[in-house]
Amino acid sequence: MTRTPVQPRGGIAGLWLLFCAVAAAGGAALDFALTDAPAFWIGAQPGGAAALGVVAAVVVVIFARIGRWTLSRIARERMEGERNAVDLS
Repeated sequence: MTRTPVQPRGGIAGLWLLFCAVAAAGGAALDFALTDAPAFWIGAQPGGAAALGVVAAVVVVIFARIGRWTLSRIARERMEGERNAVDLS
């Protein structure tokens, strides 16, 4: 007899991650928009915009991997816990 897989339940982690990302983006935008340009700014150098784009892409990929790893670990622990509870009864 096969069991149907348990549907994962949503938690607060996704909402918290979204809030933090939006707050960080808003803070960075306000920081760049409201202050004078510093004496040395990487974006003012030749190829600086490309360097910032590469760094931003790498940071996004790293955060996505961390989020995926964290959420998959939580889901796996929940499924194992529910399996153990079913086996005990």
